[in-house]
Amino acid sequence: MQFIPYGLAGSTWSRPESNNSSTFEVGGDMKLGLTSSLSLDATYNTNFAQVEADDQQINLTRFPLFFPEKREFFLENAQLFAYGVPREAQLFFSLRIGLTEEGAVPILAGARLSGTAGPVDLGLLTTQTEKQEEQQGVTTPSTNFSAARFRWNVMNRSYIGGILTSVSSESQGNRIFGPDALFWLGRYLRWEGFGAMQDDRKIGGNPLTYSTAVIYNDDLWEVNLRTLRVDAEFRPALGFIQRQGGFRRQRGLFRRGWRLNRDWARKIDFSAQHTYLTDRDGILDTRQWVWKAANELDNGDNVFFQAEHNFERLTPRERPFVVHAKKGVVVPPGDYPFNRWTLGYQGFQGRPWLANVEVGGGDFYSGDRKSLALSGSWRASPHLALSADYEFNDITLPQASFGTHLWRGRFSVPFNARTTADAFFQWNGLDEEFSMQLRFHLIYADDSNAYIVFTDERRDIGGGIIERDRALQAKITYRFFW
Repeated sequence: MQFIPYGLAGSTWSRPESNNSSTFEVGGDMKLGLTSSLSLDATYNTNFAQVEADDQQINLTRFPLFFPEKREFFLENAQLFAYGVPREAQLFFSLRIGLTEEGAVPILAGARLSGTAGPVDLGLLTTQTEKQEEQQGVTTPSTNFSAARFRWNVMNRSYIGGILTSVSSESQGNRIFGPDALFWLGRYLRWEGFGAMQDDRKIGGNPLTYSTAVIYNDDLWEVNLRTLRVDAEFRPALGFIQRQGGFRRQRGLFRRGWRLNRDWARKIDFSAQHTYLTDRDGILDTRQWVWKAANELDNGDNVFFQAEHNFERLTPRERPFVVHAKKGVVVPPGDYPFNRWTLGYQGFQGRPWLANVEVGGGDFYSGDRKSLALSGSWRASPHLALSADYEFNDITLPQASFGTHLWRGRFSVPFNARTTADAFFQWNGLDEEFSMQLRFHLIYADDSNAYIVFTDERRDIGGGIIERDRALQAKITYRFFW
């Protein structure tokens, strides 16, 4: 058994409200090894001050963005709780816990039982968030988030499983439950599927979602056929559904590869993917063809070319598709066929330096869009690592023309095996938001850590008003082990 308490002291400064405050918190985590493969974790007054900030993203779609989980408590054994179609219809999405559109909500306590018991993979998770008084005009009640996941391993690499999720508070009662399965029918051939039903106190009936897929994937051949349905009222409070309002999607992918083993072409792949998506009334909403040719060079680099033919239907019953809020650029309802192309280069990740380049062009609904994406990293020495990303879009629409810029930069300085300093800078030109995070990390004893974290966020909210939030936090943990 191990127990890791923490103490944290910090201050925050906000402008233009001049809302300054200081905090002192204590809490801790505990881990108990019940067997060699099954453990119980508990957390009290959970704090994630040391976690790296989320990567900012430019959203040029009519759907919500997906942000990956970075918090350690939810990352451990995270794959066990995976259920659904990633980034499209996930029934368990841990980022719902402790985070809302209005901001962070403190987690009072939580517990997780996870691991393997004989042929069964088991995951039980429950957390309780604190009541959050008015934040941007919204009061969030104390809420319980729970999930139960099991997989019974049968035959070779196959399983039969299921999931239950629950979100419960004074104003909310949402439960999702259903079975899933994966069967390997051969070395490279598998079938997988899942289904789920919703029970929500505010929604009548029991909306459903289900998916099934047949996948064959080896070095030179790939065939992937999947169907996915989400009912209009299916809204898992502990999940992530990319499209609201209900849809049915059919998707097929075919890939053929050749190994040439030449300097200029170690392996060549050609693929075609088709997506056909209808709304809840069976009317075409999205149709997409994607053709891609990729060449893996002998040195490990990759070069690819991709062409797309898209069709998007925007209906009046949907929320307006706002492309640029500050300029008031809204794509009106209608049918939009458009084509795009992308040419890219991806460097081999085994080098101390890495560079990636993507350029694209073509249509964007009723206008045009040109894009450029650059990224790279350089491990200059054992004591210095640098990485940077840049994304640019030049968009022309009948309503307006504008460009978007997104910069990210990371600097990591490992002084030695126990001491590291990191800096993370971001600039989002579309939302006119700059953020900076500086972190110092010291491992002063076995699994005992000290952190100093400074964050600075600035955003232009219009009218000449600049919002600025700064925070300085110092956190120390100590590990007791029995």
